[in-house]
This record gives sequence, structure tokens and C-alpha cells, in this order.
Amino acid sequence: MSKSRKASVALLVVLVSILVSPPLIQAHAGASSFDMGVNYLSTWYHYETGYLSNATLQRDFQFFQDHGLRIVSLAVVWAYMEQSKGDYNAVGVADLRRVSAIAAEHGIQVIIDFHTLMDNKYGNGSWTLPEWLPSRQFKTVFTNTTYRLAWISYLNNMSASLADIANLHSWHMMNEPWSSTATLEEWLVLWGEMKATIRAHSDKPVSIRFGSEVYLRFNRDPHIYDMCTCIPLPTSRVWSRSSRLIGP
Repeated sequence: MSKSRKASVALLVVLVSILVSPPLIQAHAGASSFDMGVNYLSTWYHYETGYLSNATLQRDFQFFQDHGLRIVSLAVVWAYMEQSKGDYNAVGVADLRRVSAIAAEHGIQVIIDFHTLMDNKYGNGSWTLPEWLPSRQFKTVFTNTTYRLAWISYLNNMSASLADIANLHSWHMMNEPWSSTATLEEWLVLWGEMKATIRAHSDKPVSIRFGSEVYLRFNRDPHIYDMCTCIPLPTSRVWSRSSRLIGP
């Protein structure tokens, strides 16, 4: 890979993925399809370092197009998109639309990834939850009605604001869900509420972004297939030119 191409990859937090519809996982041959894509998390870094330029986006999406990738996943993080209660980041929404439009120029679809990190091992919560919440542990969504309504309201606002993106492929309702205090049944109820909220604005596929370990925690329960239109399957990681893993 040339130096310029390596520099392009180094801008990314990348996980090469296959999107597959649930019937294939259930071994119904011929009922499903595969699409190759990457997590292009420019929308993660720009909150700290500034938005990526049009030139950078054009370069990266041309690279993806040249290598046969057809989908990119864009991270949408609650802590940045609703920095104070009810005050949604219009500039952030506009940038997601800009990134999506440039992706479309290269024949690439986008996934809106409502990226969540659950409670961390130190017990002080996740940076993906906004600071105006007294607790930043996602499990509070199961125990506090105010938190739950705030989460659903956020999904409603974002999906309403982004549903008309012309090259929208699908929605990741959340990333690697887990909570030591929630049962699968409680997760299924929450996912159902989230799915209905997104479906009020869009008929595009919905999925849950499982890592393989997290998926196994739910024992591959078939109810997950009923909840999801497609399943993202991680297949490999991409390293930066400095040989430091920058992917999730």
C-alpha cells in the first residue's frame, strides 16, 4: 500500500464488516445477501479535532470505491449530538449529511450508527452518554423512566433529521449492548421501542451492531433475528501506518 493510501486508512477507526440478513445465519440458503463495508468514524473524531475536509472525504471514499467497498458506517454519538437536554447539534447533523452526500458521489451507501459504549469496568459510566445525565451508565435506561424517555427522544430526533438521506442503507440501533442488570427480555422490549421510533421515520433496515462476544452473551437467541433486518458481522481489523491498532 502506498504512503498516501496508508495515510488515508490512518484517518479511520475501521472494522471491516459483512452485512448479512438474519435468514442466512439461520442457514436458509439462498435467502440472504452480503455487502462489504467499513466503519468510517470521521463523525467520531471531528467532535474533538474539527470536521474532515471535503478533499479528505473525496480521497477516502475514492479509496473505498476503488477497493469494492459499498457501505460505510457513520458513528452518531449521543454525548455530542445532545450536549444539553433537548438541544440537538444541528451542525453535527449537517455534517453527517455532507459526509453522506460525498459518499453518494462514489456509489457508497451509509449506515447511521447510534454508537453506544456501555458502562465501563471502573463503574463510572460511558463517555457516549451526555454529561447532563447524572449517571453515565447505560443500565440506568432500564431503571429510570427519565433516562429511557431521553434516549428514545434522542433516537426520534436523529432519525427524523436523517431519514431522507438518499443513500441511507440502514440504521444500527446501538453498539455492542450489554448490561449485567438487564435480562434478554428487557433488552428485547427496549430494542422494540427503539425500532418503532426509527420506523416512524424510515423503512430502511435496522440492526444491532454486535461484536461476536457480545452476541454470544445473548446465546444467539432467535428473537434477535426477528428484531433485526440485517446483522453486521465483523471480519477483520485495519491497522494504521504506525502499526498501532486504531480500530475498536
